[in-house]
Amino acid sequence: MTAKGAAENPRGLVALVRDRPRIAMLAVFAVVTAWLVLFDDGLIDQAANRRREDSLNMRIAEFETGNARQREINRRIEMDDPEQIEEEARRQWMARPDERVMYVELVGDTTGRSGD
Repeated sequence: MTAKGAAENPRGLVALVRDRPRIAMLAVFAVVTAWLVLFDDGLIDQAANRRREDSLNMRIAEFETGNARQREINRRIEMDDPEQIEEEARRQWMARPDERVMYVELVGDTTGRSGD
């Protein structure tokens, strides 16, 4: 009931005064709810942080997959796997598609120093 309606109807004035604590409680509840939702790392900030965290977790998973793939390539190269060495040579444009890749294993001192 509005204040104008309460002035015309004395019973309404009593009802308005009687409802004042309820109105005050609703106002406080609305302010506290708005504060929790909008400010002080409220629900909106939490949702944005959750989306950012999900995005970062997806990127981490992609990096871990790439790292595992690179570890396998490194392992095969360290084992002197000729197919992997040829694949890497072609990937890095050290060998053209129409060229044959020769795998040569060097034995002994390859530094060119003589017993220093």
